[in-house]
Amino acid sequence: MWDLRAFAHDPVARVCLLLIVAAAPLPFINLGTLPFWADESIAVLPAHNIHTDLLPTSPYDLDYMPWQLKWGLWDPATPLYRYAVAGFTALTGFSEATARCFSVLMGLCTAIPFYALVRKLYGRRTAILAVTFLVTSTTFMMFAREARHFTFLMFLIV
Repeated sequence: MWDLRAFAHDPVARVCLLLIVAAAPLPFINLGTLPFWADESIAVLPAHNIHTDLLPTSPYDLDYMPWQLKWGLWDPATPLYRYAVAGFTALTGFSEATARCFSVLMGLCTAIPFYALVRKLYGRRTAILAVTFLVTSTTFMMFAREARHFTFLMFLIV
């Protein structure tokens, strides 16, 4: 899939690879300095409760669907994300940094299947340019730094 010998003779590909390597660690800087904001809390606190209850329960349960109220579940739309974050934070410890780190890692891991998809459709050079634009996009990395399900879902879709 990654033929590095072909990149050796392509100056555009070398610059793109350099940008990808340089941009990859940037989203991790100061990742846990701010506390969770409201939407992150709604997304991550149920994942934290999985550590004790094995269910994504939340103190913010204001959903009025009867079966959700009966079981105390919040937002059943993303249980796979919540259990994945719970597994990741069980290994790394639960904090703002580790919960957000999961989303950043999923965003960066999206680049691999994205490269394969674009390469199959449009060729190697276009694929490396597309991945470079993705990884260096400030909008993408801004959303990837949130402890929310966006990059996890994008990774699963791609």
